[in-house]
Amino acid sequence: MLDVLELKPQDANKERVIREGILSWLVPLLRTPVVKVLEQVLMLSWNVSILRNAFWIVSDNEADNKLKMVEKGILPPLIALLSAQEERVQELTCGTIRNLSIHRMLFFSRSEAAEDNKVRIVQEGALTPLVALLKSLVVKIVEHAAATLRNLSSRGCLRAPRNLHAQKGMM
Repeated sequence: MLDVLELKPQDANKERVIREGILSWLVPLLRTPVVKVLEQVLMLSWNVSILRNAFWIVSDNEADNKLKMVEKGILPPLIALLSAQEERVQELTCGTIRNLSIHRMLFFSRSEAAEDNKVRIVQEGALTPLVALLKSLVVKIVEHAAATLRNLSSRGCLRAPRNLHAQKGMM
């Protein structure tokens, strides 16, 4: 079995994480009340969702990882954790959602994953807690929340049908 403690945010390891089926137990662990475990699970989620190449091109594997994470149900627990009491949990959660929403490319790439994920992030109800995090006294939390909202607002995601905007307090 894969030793999670040896993982680094490198492409080969990210692929191995997905292949080993880690997402199947990662999502339930996002609901643990043990903060130290939660922080480790969030760091793993962050690493698997991060873009790591010199040209910021979304590779097929990168796009697939992001789609697989969302398809495995990672968004509902992540969005719930945006309202956690622990600032470190908020920071890691917001950063992971930001990574799932990133859409960058220099040349042709499979960018549908980021676009699909943006719509799903909005549909799952992330806007209200992200806006609330803009009031945080922790600069990193505000930075991640603002960057995530910027990502979500690009390419027309927030201009989708009106019912996507109709979250509490957003209209």
